[in-house]
Amino acid sequence: MKLVLTSLVTALVLAGASCVLPRATPGPQIGAPRKMEGETGRETHKIPGAEYIHKARVAYAKYRDLVYRQEQRGNPLVRKTDLIMPEEVIEEKKREHLRTAEENLRKVLKLNPDSAMAHHVRGLIHLDKEEYDEAQIQFTEVLRIDPLAENAWVNMAHVHWRRKDAPKAKGAVAQALKINPENRAAVALRDMIEFEEKKNAAGKAQEDVPPFRPKPDR
Repeated sequence: MKLVLTSLVTALVLAGASCVLPRATPGPQIGAPRKMEGETGRETHKIPGAEYIHKARVAYAKYRDLVYRQEQRGNPLVRKTDLIMPEEVIEEKKREHLRTAEENLRKVLKLNPDSAMAHHVRGLIHLDKEEYDEAQIQFTEVLRIDPLAENAWVNMAHVHWRRKDAPKAKGAVAQALKINPENRAAVALRDMIEFEEKKNAAGKAQEDVPPFRPKPDR
């Protein structure tokens, strides 16, 4: 079975599409914050720093492609030839792609501080690095620029969820679903949060049940 999802991930990122990363739990939205005039589609060339936005998105897509390769190493359905790149080479290339993305994002924001796409990608990079305070700042900026950026709400939910703050995560997911009830990443994350809460509640209830102590024979 030929590995085709790696190229699909890259293609979807560059197209600005909503894309859930292939993993056991719902992943962050790595496409555009939403379909916005000027930063996706035919009007891209009119936006200050558009060239740098494109370069940053390409570099980040390549980084995510390598992350996917690492995640699939234990997958028996993936051909070994598709993952032949040594681990140390992958790590070096990941660092290189992130540096390229970050350099171009700085150039974009210097020319256009209100680029929702630049803040969105920057937030994703911080999320990947587990720098949650910085990620929250970037997604907050996206939402300041465009309050209807549903994918920024989804990613904000991921920030809260990774901090183990379920109420705030649910609140952010609810905002995404209020904008678009059919946002699949938001639905998946909401369902996962509810599942984890039910599982934890069941475990707590089990702990509260007094242990069975048989009466001695008399």
